[in-house]
Amino acid sequence: VAIASLAAYRGVAKSGAYCASKAAVSALFESLRIDLRGSGVDVTIIYPGFIKTPLTAGRKRMPYLLELDDAVAKMIKAIERRKRSYSFPWQLATVVRAGLIMPSAMYDWIAERSSFRE
Repeated sequence: VAIASLAAYRGVAKSGAYCASKAAVSALFESLRIDLRGSGVDVTIIYPGFIKTPLTAGRKRMPYLLELDDAVAKMIKAIERRKRSYSFPWQLATVVRAGLIMPSAMYDWIAERSSFRE
């Protein structure tokens, strides 16, 4: 099981290193999942959004912020179901995935105005 982030999908303002590291985790474990196919080893990549923890305390803008227990329950369910990947919460995951099909100029315009970092 690898914990990535919804930030792995596209670059986010003021979060270059974070996005890059989560994208690397995602690519590494996607490759491992393919390499391990048929070996009896399952690979699940988790892409969470914002989760209420001491690290997020005091931050102002975190849409669809989840309580830690709720996030853990979602992760466990995905792992038990042997999902290849699981992104949540669905509302934020849907918005983030929409960014994958946007033209770069449109994405850049929106992302410049939507920083989640102060």
